Amino acid sequence: MIDKTEVLEKEIVVFPSIYIEGAAASGKSTAVQMLLEKHSEVDREVFLMDVQEPMHFQERLQTLLQKMESEKVWVVFENLPGQLSEKLLHELAAFLCQMPENGRAILVSREQPEKRLLELLWKRKMELIPQRALQLKVPEIRRLVEQVSSPLDPEEVYDVTGGWAGCVDLMLRLSQKEEGKTVTAEMLRGRYEIDSYICSEILDTLSIEEQKVMELGRICPWLKADLCLEILNLADAWRLLEQLERKGMLVYCEEQKYWKTAALFRVPTRDKQELSANSKIWRYLGLWYRDHGYVKEALDCLEKSDDKKEIRDCMFMHYKEIPFLGVPYESVLGWKENKPEFCYLRGMYAYAKQDFEGLLREISRMEKTGLQSRKEKEIYLNLTFVNPRQDLKSWLILAEALGGKEERFSLYHGMGYSMTCLCGMRDLNELFFCSKREEKKWAQLWKNCFSTETWSVYQLARIDYYIETNRKNQVPEEDWMLLNETRHGSWQKRLACLYLFCKWQAVQPDQKLAEQILQMKQSLLQEQNETCVSRTKAISSLYASFCGEPEALALWLRKFGWNLRVEVREENFLELCCVAKGYLFCGQYALAEKVLQSLVPYMQAYRRTRFLTELLFMQALICQEEGSRGQMLRNVIEAFMVGGSCRYVWLYARYGQNGKAVLMEYLEWLNSGQPDKQKRKKQYQYGNVLHMPMESYLGVVMRGAERYGKHIQVLPKQEVEERLTMMENLILQSISRGLSNGEICQELNLKLPTVKSHIYSMYKKLGVSSRVQAILRGKERGLLE
Repeated sequence: MIDKTEVLEKEIVVFPSIYIEGAAASGKSTAVQMLLEKHSEVDREVFLMDVQEPMHFQERLQTLLQKMESEKVWVVFENLPGQLSEKLLHELAAFLCQMPENGRAILVSREQPEKRLLELLWKRKMELIPQRALQLKVPEIRRLVEQVSSPLDPEEVYDVTGGWAGCVDLMLRLSQKEEGKTVTAEMLRGRYEIDSYICSEILDTLSIEEQKVMELGRICPWLKADLCLEILNLADAWRLLEQLERKGMLVYCEEQKYWKTAALFRVPTRDKQELSANSKIWRYLGLWYRDHGYVKEALDCLEKSDDKKEIRDCMFMHYKEIPFLGVPYESVLGWKENKPEFCYLRGMYAYAKQDFEGLLREISRMEKTGLQSRKEKEIYLNLTFVNPRQDLKSWLILAEALGGKEERFSLYHGMGYSMTCLCGMRDLNELFFCSKREEKKWAQLWKNCFSTETWSVYQLARIDYYIETNRKNQVPEEDWMLLNETRHGSWQKRLACLYLFCKWQAVQPDQKLAEQILQMKQSLLQEQNETCVSRTKAISSLYASFCGEPEALALWLRKFGWNLRVEVREENFLELCCVAKGYLFCGQYALAEKVLQSLVPYMQAYRRTRFLTELLFMQALICQEEGSRGQMLRNVIEAFMVGGSCRYVWLYARYGQNGKAVLMEYLEWLNSGQPDKQKRKKQYQYGNVLHMPMESYLGVVMRGAERYGKHIQVLPKQEVEERLTMMENLILQSISRGLSNGEICQELNLKLPTVKSHIYSMYKKLGVSSRVQAILRGKERGLLE
């Protein structure tokens, strides 16, 4: 059992009374019981306040006050109802005010404090302890899992239960009885025993109005007061939502100003019959979300209602947002009209599937419209922008020719599924590796032709490029101002900001910046958007060692990397790039190479210079580690052929001494083809790397690698791929031969709990949750034949 009394201990020393608030089965009574057991030196008195009228209440209180004059006495008021009679409330408040120094009171309730008791809170006679203080954290769940030898993943248990003590305990006990079966916390959450427990012990204790809100919250993406008012006709919806938040059943998202149902109470609708029965409510919800501008939520609900007309209308109205909302929209392929909105949706779908011929067909259809209206021109520019075969500078000239100076077009998605505008929907590098005069020309053209929002895409790309080419001191002031403003913008822009801050922190570590990164990361992780959360975890994990969290990368790789499907798609390429880099930093060269084999051709197809250059350089590093000098040189030569004009510095320097060694080999190869008399012997001041000869430029990169190597914390291999102990290896061999736990006990002369403990530890190190997975992973690592 986990001790959650620390917060109670801390407050009861300072305050005469504490008020523990929280829903049923949240661990309040258990925590109080444990606190009393730790203080056997004090007398205690317990009042069960959920009865109509506690026997001789006032007389008992007076007796306790007298006793407190000479002895230590703690009084527990258990199950305090939301509304007490005026008489009882008056007597209780009077008692709490009169308690002498030796007295302490603990009030336990499922409801928020009565107004009369709030006066005590304001006067520092009482402290409020919310339910979240009693919820179990991941390390505590991990200790419980180890104690009972459960096969469950502690982080998944926390994600599913939210740390509710009673549910965690029941889930772990059920998992122990699933010996030899693959079992997960998600599977157990759907079990009758746990669902019944949640209904009878928690949900059924709520008021009728609260139950209505929770039932709606079970199927809604999230709740707002006006949504509850319109659908449930609850005039005091705001109060109910706040009340359920205090009970730990709803979570308030500060950024979006809405509530979402806590993990424990979110059960997805799986049954088709149930979906069909609720089709009207799904449609109603979909239309409400659509009319209030929440497109993803609208389409999610309309999809469940199976109302094809409303789905089509919603996509037509919000065509700009659809491609990057993470919702399925392949149904657009069946809509044959040549309306600009549908051309855009079909073209973007083709782009995401690498069907560039399909993209060109939609561009051709747009050209046949004559491009008369502003919308037609704008959609045409957005489709040609993502076309890898379209030259970027000629595209800008096209935007000017279409009347951009007068109409100011918008780019719907500059960054796409990337984390950087420099190499998002397309590569913008060529706007920057040119003379200062040319750069100003293209910048002015972009600024004249596009909206203010689209100009910010250019600015974020420029910041990235200047940092990447060792020129952060030359970043224009207006760009830094934008970066500070972006911290409060859309999640896509904030993600780009997080990436730039992480990159800056890696180049020049700073404690204040590390704190800003942490705040931004926490803000993004609260977003109700899986894409945002996934990319935030990937980026922050990759740069975590520069923010004082060296273990975060290994933990992320264990959870994400092992189970990753290495099929590159537009939605997951960023995470895959981070995984490949993470494996490389952790010395997992074989795993990194496996991911790169899929990533390199993908980036070649989209012509993403920035990503492709780094991936090729990573391949060179792997070849260096394997001792394949010839292939290493071929990879690094190709990397410089792809990205040589861009003159990246930190792309290469971030690999520290390993990167420097590869660059030394490359420099030696370059010099081998030059007569000695042609080699440059004198160094000149060139201003920046764009104008340097190759040898001088490589010198800057290698000096950067030395500086970067002082900060980088390369994790040892075993932090990601932990070695099994001798006993764990023996047990893995036994499992591969099909032996049960009982047979392993007999063969190795061990007790059953010991065998279970070794199996749990082995599962954790291998990153698996079943025997079959353990055998497959053992074969992958060469532990089994």
